[in-house]
Amino acid sequence: MTTISVQEFQNDPQAILGRIAAGESFLLTDGNQMVAEVRPVESQRLATRPFGLAKGEFVVPPEFDLPLPEEILAAFEGR
Repeated sequence: MTTISVQEFQNDPQAILGRIAAGESFLLTDGNQMVAEVRPVESQRLATRPFGLAKGEFVVPPEFDLPLPEEILAAFEGR
């Protein structure tokens, strides 16, 4: 883990934050004393949803892929 001083952090906080966002962790020091550990937040990855989760729950009608009626298209386009 890399050690940086408070002064280094104050000189270019955006660069340090960019490195943290990229996954790097730091020990922050003030003089010779360690004051904090700065690390990226663990992302909460959701498990991949299985295929066929709603199988049998609904039926896709045959006209699902047909073009939308003109009045609905007009509403989407602000006409």
